Amino acid sequence: MFSAKHIISILVIGMTGCVNNTASSDKTVVIGGKNFTEQDILVYMMEAIIEDKTDINVETKGFLGGTNVVAQALEKGDLDIYPEYTGTGLINILGLETMTDPDAVYQTVKKKYEEDKNIIWLAPFGFNNTYTLAMTKENADRLGIETFSDLAKYASELTLGSTHEFIERPDGYDGLKKIYGMEFKSVKGLDPGLTYAAVKDGKVDVNDAFATDGRIPAFNLKILKDDKNYFPPYYAAPIIRKDTLEKHPELGDALALLSGKLSDNTMSKLNAQVDLDGKSAKDVAVAVKQGDYSVVERLQCLLSIKSVSCAPYCFYIFRICRIFFDFLPYLLYMNRYRCSFSTVFFTPYCVKQLVLSKYYVWMERQKNQKLVLLSC
Repeated sequence: MFSAKHIISILVIGMTGCVNNTASSDKTVVIGGKNFTEQDILVYMMEAIIEDKTDINVETKGFLGGTNVVAQALEKGDLDIYPEYTGTGLINILGLETMTDPDAVYQTVKKKYEEDKNIIWLAPFGFNNTYTLAMTKENADRLGIETFSDLAKYASELTLGSTHEFIERPDGYDGLKKIYGMEFKSVKGLDPGLTYAAVKDGKVDVNDAFATDGRIPAFNLKILKDDKNYFPPYYAAPIIRKDTLEKHPELGDALALLSGKLSDNTMSKLNAQVDLDGKSAKDVAVAVKQGDYSVVERLQCLLSIKSVSCAPYCFYIFRICRIFFDFLPYLLYMNRYRCSFSTVFFTPYCVKQLVLSKYYVWMERQKNQKLVLLSC
């Protein structure tokens, strides 16, 4: 039999649990992404930077589906944040006419999204993942195809392998038919991850490609030139619900650290690590966040040095310290046993070779550093 005191205690504990659960949910945001590799990497990059720079918990929902699925999830409140592309927002979501100026496209979608949807476009990541068309280099060279206009002449003899979304969206295949008169012999709808291999293996002749996809150089594919500037710029950026940003303004500060940090080339290499090397998108994103970058950038981060002009001085200081500590055991050995420098190292030549070898090892490491510093 419970006494009144026990009952009150249970009620208090229960109420405390409810309060804690509410607080926990208030401090959680949901980040979603579309159904291809690049989006998955960006989802985990945003998760990593938010959890590192704020006390907000992040739930991730990657590979949700195509643009319409993810965009509707954000508008309904099922998501708080996802990475979108300026060209997709302009044409596919807002239904506006295409533009070629990147800044004009960004300012247009930023203004319209906030006015019409209460969604905020934050600063872009830095890369332009524009749509393009690709073929094997061998087939393109054999037919003399360099541009979309060249391709249109042979389209009736070729098969297009593309995502279902590209077939349906207004800035996809339908637009190509109108602008270039491009009518393929047949069109095959494929999963986004299969279109590149289908071209490489000769199952289709042409595929819709993303300019930053690492499989383009790996499969020796040739990107064709959009000579009529049909595709708009597709700069990727985080977009966030306005009410979420107002509740957690620190999200804007955290995501701003990713602004301009990813070039086309860098994003292509990150995509390749997942699609070709078999790494998980989360592992790739976390590796970038943890700082797979050069010694100079590490020093800048540690010393909070923002001026690039200071970096060389930091580097020399660092190298001097490294050399001193590398030689310290030998100096202590010499002091203890009263032996000469030449006795320890045999000849000055050995010293020179030792220093050079360390320098060459360091240089090789710099060549292998392929990622960029995302935050300090």
